Amino acid sequence: MKFYLRMEAVNIHQFISDCEDLSTVRGGGLLLLDSPHRLKRKFSLLEPITVGGSSGLFEFNAAGEEEAGKLRDDAESFFNADPQLCHATFVVDITAASGNFLKDRETVLAKNRWRQMQSPTVAVPQATATLPCRTDKVRPGTEWENEEPMSASVKARRAYGRQQKQTFYSRQTGLECPHFVNDFDELTSDASKGNLHHKMAVIHLDGNRFGRLQNEVCDSPEKQREFDVTLRNLRSGMLRQLLEQSFGSAEWTTAKGEHRIETLLWGGDEIVWVVPAWVGLAVLDFFFSHSAAWRFPAKDPGSHPLTHAGAVVFCHHNAPVHRITALAKDLTDMAKDLADHGPENVILYQILESFDDIGRDLEGFARERLPETCAPSSLLLKGGSIGSIIEDSKVLKQDMPRNKVHDIAHALMSQETAEAKRLAEVALRHVPPGVQEKFQALADKLGGELMAWVHLAELWDYIAE
Repeated sequence: MKFYLRMEAVNIHQFISDCEDLSTVRGGGLLLLDSPHRLKRKFSLLEPITVGGSSGLFEFNAAGEEEAGKLRDDAESFFNADPQLCHATFVVDITAASGNFLKDRETVLAKNRWRQMQSPTVAVPQATATLPCRTDKVRPGTEWENEEPMSASVKARRAYGRQQKQTFYSRQTGLECPHFVNDFDELTSDASKGNLHHKMAVIHLDGNRFGRLQNEVCDSPEKQREFDVTLRNLRSGMLRQLLEQSFGSAEWTTAKGEHRIETLLWGGDEIVWVVPAWVGLAVLDFFFSHSAAWRFPAKDPGSHPLTHAGAVVFCHHNAPVHRITALAKDLTDMAKDLADHGPENVILYQILESFDDIGRDLEGFARERLPETCAPSSLLLKGGSIGSIIEDSKVLKQDMPRNKVHDIAHALMSQETAEAKRLAEVALRHVPPGVQEKFQALADKLGGELMAWVHLAELWDYIAE
């Protein structure tokens, strides 16, 4: 008999977002990414159908329900006994193949969800201690490092994060990679960048309706496997080109020759990157230019475009990383809601000058940036236009005084539209005709002239010269 087995790491906040230590966060994410592959290596009869960032769907043959149930129990025991993965919470379930793959896939997913509701939010450690972990501040500090108590969970994740930092990119791309920076201080340190010294860009990208697409076209294990392989190859190829183009570049390389990039999430249809603020928009331009032709099935004339929504948060390097990542994900969801024409390549951005802005109501915060006559969707940047927005803005920065741009934007966001239009007319009157044409071209991409002033003012520092 054929069966399907699905495993997933659940309640993962307590494994990847429970502290600010970068090595621990990185280690937690990379351990979850590796978890379905570890299961496959342990149980060779499991054939992968689809493998996400922390989940996997497999098929296998068994004599009957009893033998299949024993494999499920053994898989669950494997996760609980793994010295690193035992600190996360996993659910494992099976269902017999009925001949209707979509129904079977939803059945085993529902079983996972039911089991998740019966699971603890955090994998409860067996050991006890008198002091809490200084890093996660929740688990017992049963280990010691630098004379400070540390939980076994943090110790395992931190060690793995440090160990795998230099190998993750080579495994994904096949490249021989240089060393990468170890922390956000090194990633963002460059006094020559002026206002952007110690500023970072936290980028979140998420596929548009990939789940719905799979429900429509992946009606067999073979089709589901094809989708999984297609997406994985597209992403690894994109990452390879990004690294090849940036290796050795002064913008990306520290004085010690280390590369400036951190990947906090890589799996399924989501990506979270942290890069220096001065290359944030360029990375988004690269991603959307590279992914513009992504489709599934890849060579089918009637194939479906694989589009993404995303967000970038520009902030100081010592901002709380898990809260910034959560903000970026919320902005991505907002971008999807604001898109006028359904799923398309769009992003939102937010510039944080103060940590106090992190917890603000997003819709209210967005309204404060909007001139009175502009729709919320005008806050979006089209993925395919980011490159030309950068180039047009460079020209304007050369001939347009920054203080005038900010005066116009301030008037617009203060709902003083008439005054803003007067200031804009004066500003454009004193620049060459070619610059006026560039401004009009920029306005066409940014939802009109009023929003063009707002975007130009906000992104002024982040448009690379």
